[in-house]
Amino acid sequence: MTNLPLDLHQAQSFVDRAAAINAKADTERMSMVRAINHAIIVVLLLGFAGTFLITAEQHQKRIDLVNQEQVSWQK
Repeated sequence: MTNLPLDLHQAQSFVDRAAAINAKADTERMSMVRAINHAIIVVLLLGFAGTFLITAEQHQKRIDLVNQEQVSWQK
């Protein structure tokens, strides 16, 4: 019966270590989730920026073609 408190103390120590390990794992998991979210946002922003740049380039080419057609050449 004298070993019972020691066993309970060891069990509590084990539970405390497990809780600390789980807390560390949760912190690392949340850090990875944040990093993945940031990466997704960056990819989406770059995709939108690329789309707008392509659209702006096509618009500029259209304007250049219209301007080229309106040039009057001297004879």
